[in-house]
Amino acid sequence: MVDQSTLYKYLASGRLSLVSLSQALVVSEQLSFHKAADTLGIAQSAVSNRVALLEDAIGFPLFERQQSVRLTAHGRIFLEFISDAIDLIGKSLEISGAPIEIHRPAIRVGLQSAAAAGPLAAILRRFEAVLPDIRLTLMETDDSDVLKCVRRRKLDIAFLPCRAMTERLPHDVLDALPLWDEQVIVALHQDDPLAAKSRLHWKDLVDREFLVRSHGIGPHLMDLALPLVRQAGEPRYIEHLRLGRDTLLTEVVRKRAVALTTEAALGIALPGLTFRPIGETPVLVTFCALWSRQNINPSLKSLLKIIRELSEAFRNNKPDGTI
Repeated sequence: MVDQSTLYKYLASGRLSLVSLSQALVVSEQLSFHKAADTLGIAQSAVSNRVALLEDAIGFPLFERQQSVRLTAHGRIFLEFISDAIDLIGKSLEISGAPIEIHRPAIRVGLQSAAAAGPLAAILRRFEAVLPDIRLTLMETDDSDVLKCVRRRKLDIAFLPCRAMTERLPHDVLDALPLWDEQVIVALHQDDPLAAKSRLHWKDLVDREFLVRSHGIGPHLMDLALPLVRQAGEPRYIEHLRLGRDTLLTEVVRKRAVALTTEAALGIALPGLTFRPIGETPVLVTFCALWSRQNINPSLKSLLKIIRELSEAFRNNKPDGTI
């Protein structure tokens, strides 16, 4: 009989892992590596490799692998004990009498633009379709703290304008990948005389009241626009508001003001609101993904894989000035 000290060493070394034991139990129930993999939602090769490593660790085969999968005599006895041990673990979780909350794996995503349409919406849809069991937590971020939040892993990843990253990233723990361009557009009331135009010019916005979100991408867009507007004159008034994006656009309609946003906002529909592109040629904002190389969240690796798969399609889909 294996003494307790030796058993602890086996468990601590990973030679006997709860993951491998659980997967072997599922194979014994299904008598099929393929069906076991489907039940667990993982690749068949992963199950086969883990069971093989477990068999190597304990020194005898658990299964006969001929035309069908069958338990060996030793495997049957071993897995009966393991099944009893798993049951005991389950009972130990019921000691308090309170239900045990199993937390879903999660990934925290920082945003500075709308996710209603465009490439960011496509990334999030693909992620939820491929990995529905991983919870996506979306958070609005400011330029002032987004880098710090990613470094400290309060955010797993952030999507933001590349120009907003004012610090140099070489030799940093952060990594960035440029992904797509979005055209700057103007939100305005559908009855505004400017809405009769298919495209606006910066001079059209002189003597207009601008509403700007004081966080997110708002200040960045206003910094981009002001020098271009001032070539023709001064805006009548610029009001900075700490509001959500939808509320800001509602205020655009109510006050008959204007606000700058990007193409991703085209997925937001509000009564009385419309959008127009701006500039003789499209004015573009390049968006990047930003993450920490020290972040070991496996969900982040899955998201980065999806981003890289989609990034080439984003690069090949350059805006042509139409919306």
